Amino acid sequence: MDNMAWARDHCGGLLRIIVAIARDRNAEPRSIQECFPSKMSMRLTHLDTESGAFRAEAEGL
Repeated sequence: MDNMAWARDHCGGLLRIIVAIARDRNAEPRSIQECFPSKMSMRLTHLDTESGAFRAEAEGL
């Protein structure tokens, strides 16, 4: 949430997207098997830091 608020305040809401793959999707808590950057970027259009709700729209691939 802090990173999204920072992007909203300093980068016009532009977010770079990463892909994270879970070791076991049913585990609690989950752990990451692998992660890597995506070519996709998104623009944050709404962020509610109290509830954690946000909305973002695709910018480019």
